[in-house]
Amino acid sequence: MMMTIEDELSCEMMRSDIDEMCEAFRAAMLNLGFADGAIALAAFDQCRIEMSNDVYDHETCITGRWLHADGSQFAHLVRYANGNMFAEHDVLLPHPQKPDMFVEALEVWGTAGKLKSEARLLPAL
Repeated sequence: MMMTIEDELSCEMMRSDIDEMCEAFRAAMLNLGFADGAIALAAFDQCRIEMSNDVYDHETCITGRWLHADGSQFAHLVRYANGNMFAEHDVLLPHPQKPDMFVEALEVWGTAGKLKSEARLLPAL
């Protein structure tokens, strides 16, 4: 099957969106005070991408998953047909500036160029 110019543009846009999402994870980690490279962050080249239908509106969406070598998932994203995205990345480390807190995960959402992030925190045990 031959790719059309629309397919190629769609693939480039998808890569651009996923790259931006991965950079948002990195920026969120740095903003929390983690050193660059504190954990292996999701990158486009390791993403397993699939097309699926959203269970609520049945629109086509793109899902991406990042897996550890043992097959366990450490990050995932959903990109909806309207351009909205949501992604979550495990951190599972003590907060670098708040010893009484633990960073469970990072969440990033929004549209290309307008992504927001939030850390999911838990009290340290």
